[in-house]
Amino acid sequence: MSSTYLAIEVQPLDNRKRKGELVKVFANEHKKITCDTEMQGQIEKILSKGQASFKIFQFAGYLDIWEPATLTIKRGAYSIKGSGGPSGSGVGVTEKFSPNTFVTIPYGGPAEFIIVSGSDGGGGGNEYLLRADNESCSRDTVVLTLRFFIHKADVRKNSRRGKKMLFF
Repeated sequence: MSSTYLAIEVQPLDNRKRKGELVKVFANEHKKITCDTEMQGQIEKILSKGQASFKIFQFAGYLDIWEPATLTIKRGAYSIKGSGGPSGSGVGVTEKFSPNTFVTIPYGGPAEFIIVSGSDGGGGGNEYLLRADNESCSRDTVVLTLRFFIHKADVRKNSRRGKKMLFF
């Protein structure tokens, strides 16, 4: 597999909303993102099983508190189940993949990723800031796995509607 850089261009604004010069910001601390043969084998195994579970940490929403959780990914949906960390919540969420579901990697967080689950009904969606438990899996493995499942769910939905889609 090849390795690549992932970057976005942003246009900063000052406090008076004036646009600055375009700046290129690299994800993964300017390191190449690679999918080695071990990672590729792990993802292919997950895809053939049709489901996966990852030990992760979920941002508690305040201070710098991360609570242990489990991210379970299945063919048409994912769930995040808290383990009841410091806040004792242990709350879970289950959401189906939609055309508005995507996964991003925030700048600066070496193990962090965000699942944005947009609503099909035009309302607001949910955003979950998560961090991979690097002892059991890498962030890139989790993100690539999620993206494959989202893509497969989207292809399946569109094939049922009789649409042909072209992905670049």
